[in-house]
Amino acid sequence: MQTLLFFPEPVAMATGEGVTSGAKDGQVYVQPAEDERVLIVKPLKAEAEVLMHVLVGGEAYVFRLKESNRPASVVKFAGKVKFSPAREVSRAHLEKSEGIPSEERQLQLVRFAQNAEVLKEQLPEDFKNYDSRNFNKVHHGGSFSTQLLHIARFPNERTMVVFGLVTNTSNRARRPTPLFLEVGGVRRYALPSQYLVQDSLKPGEEHRCIMILTGEEDQRPANLSLENDFKLVF
Repeated sequence: MQTLLFFPEPVAMATGEGVTSGAKDGQVYVQPAEDERVLIVKPLKAEAEVLMHVLVGGEAYVFRLKESNRPASVVKFAGKVKFSPAREVSRAHLEKSEGIPSEERQLQLVRFAQNAEVLKEQLPEDFKNYDSRNFNKVHHGGSFSTQLLHIARFPNERTMVVFGLVTNTSNRARRPTPLFLEVGGVRRYALPSQYLVQDSLKPGEEHRCIMILTGEEDQRPANLSLENDFKLVF
């Protein structure tokens, strides 16, 4: 499968051992597109793996290109970003915050959880102490049934990413209420999420949702083991 690399400026050069544009043998085929900001890359051999260097607008990019069963179709790179000077944060503030990740970081962890098999090798620091578990726990209640599919745990970030499925089992359109992660039939943790469906579901309609659990309501971390008996409930 081809992957398009979309850069903010025209590509000046793309080179590397094992990289070819068709004039010679190689492991990975690289071709400029009609749009000079785009490179097309495609593995030519099984288990291909090469280093590629790309020069773009005075910047140098280095890629490790590797054959994958789940390749990205398009990878887009942003332009230069200007950051404001960093502010010193007091130790008291850090202790009070308990290290709960920012909203932007939480969304990034969702993307990591969705693509963990591909990214674990590429981003080992982000996946330090990471673990995950598949579930098939169905819960019926009222007009909806819920199915817990998967939980990804980032203990260093005090964050769990919960994947579930909501089904309208009634005979008319209804809007789901917020979900909770129930632990051992005793504790319930609210799962705030902008991924949960906002509009109503038709009878029999399913909706896959992603929710983030960062800890207790008072901001203390939950520290939940994946060996617990979990289920999704309204």
